Amino acid sequence: MERIRIEAVQGPRASYLDDLLVGDADVQQIGHYLNQGELDVVYVGNEKVGVAQLIPIDDKTIELKNIGIHAKWQRRGIGGQVVRYLMHQSAAHYQTMLVGTANSSIGNIIFYQRLGFRMYAVKRGFFDQYSEPIYENDIQAHDMLLFTQNLAGR
Repeated sequence: MERIRIEAVQGPRASYLDDLLVGDADVQQIGHYLNQGELDVVYVGNEKVGVAQLIPIDDKTIELKNIGIHAKWQRRGIGGQVVRYLMHQSAAHYQTMLVGTANSSIGNIIFYQRLGFRMYAVKRGFFDQYSEPIYENDIQAHDMLLFTQNLAGR
C-alpha cells in the first residue's frame, strides 16, 4: 500500500479546481464551497494524487465535502487511508463525520460503508440542480445519499 502525506492548502484555492472536479462534477457547486473549511492535498512521495475538503456543519459535525483521488491512483487504498486519517484528525473536535454521494455512485456507496459509515438521509433531487446530468453505472444521479460515521473513540 502506498504511503500518503496530507498537507493543508494555505492561500488561494482556485488552482485546485481540476482536482476537486474528480470528486464533484459541477464547477458551480464547487464554487459554492471552495473557500470554506479546510482543503487538503494528498501526496504519494512528491506526487499530488488528490484532494479532500472538510467543512464544519456545526460544533459536533464535520462534512467530508469532497474527496478526489486522481484516476491513476484509484483502487489502491489511498482514498481509504485519506478518509481514515481525516476521521482520526477530526475526532479531536467533532463527534460525527457526514459524507454524501450520488444514488448512482455504487462504488462510493460500497466504499463509505466499508469504512463504517451508515446511511443517514436522502436529499431527493439534489443532483437535478447540476448544470449537466450525471450518469454513472447507466443510472442518472438524482438524489444524494448521506452517510454518517461516529468519531468517538478514534
